[in-house]
Amino acid sequence: MIFDKLFKKDKDSSKTTKIESVSAVDYYAEGKKQFNAGQYTRAMEYFQAAIDYQPARESAYMKLAETYIKMGKEDLAKKTRLRYSPSILITKRRLQRYNPAWP
Repeated sequence: MIFDKLFKKDKDSSKTTKIESVSAVDYYAEGKKQFNAGQYTRAMEYFQAAIDYQPARESAYMKLAETYIKMGKEDLAKKTRLRYSPSILITKRRLQRYNPAWP
């Protein structure tokens, strides 16, 4: 799970302790690793965590949209990208690399 890096459960109790600090960069990097390995569901979770942690991180929105395209969810890709779209023309071109039929 995504938050395995953040917390661990003590074996002898139900206590949860923080084991390391994780940033949006860490989530994004792990998302890219999962994406490159073809683990799109896990990549989606990591990119979303990066967005939740740092909402202004445009690269996470872009990779999340690319992940949705790989999963065949073009409608979600479009909505995701429109959530953060200062450069929609560039984004459209990048998305068309994965799906030439992209509008």
